[in-house]
Amino acid sequence: MGPAEESVVQVRMAEMKVVKCSRERPAVLKTTLGSCVGIILADRENEVFGLAHVMLPEKMPNDETLGKYADSAVPALVSLMEHRAGGANGKLEAYLVGGASMFETGGGAMTDIGNRNVEAAHQAVRKLKIPVIFDDTGGNCGRTVLFDCGRAELNVKTLKKLEAVRKESPR
Repeated sequence: MGPAEESVVQVRMAEMKVVKCSRERPAVLKTTLGSCVGIILADRENEVFGLAHVMLPEKMPNDETLGKYADSAVPALVSLMEHRAGGANGKLEAYLVGGASMFETGGGAMTDIGNRNVEAAHQAVRKLKIPVIFDDTGGNCGRTVLFDCGRAELNVKTLKKLEAVRKESPR
């Protein structure tokens, strides 16, 4: 079954989405990441899957956008998934993608935001004792993520920087 026949659920920056699906009711979680981290949680036992598109490591006190921060997105996503599964406590697995170093600047707090996001995502899932079964983080290129929930299969496409493509192209 191709993406046109499946329900594609787009997850944008600072959003979290949860789907209940199976091979008979397929759905694909999709996002595009740069320095942000995509945190996918899978409860295959209850056929419930979630994706948070995390922008920053730690929640700001006056911001109620839970999906924006690694430390608040993971517990919130777990809660949404448990509610969607009817309160059943399944076995969660985590897939972490993104956290690229997209900006070449001379320093400052935002310089290494990709690595800080990756570290915070690992810490957040570790705190809840959720094993990371897939990790494609770091580097300096963005990624497009497609997670086929019916098959629990992840497809990550690395997006090359335009300068790198130009250097590789023959003139």
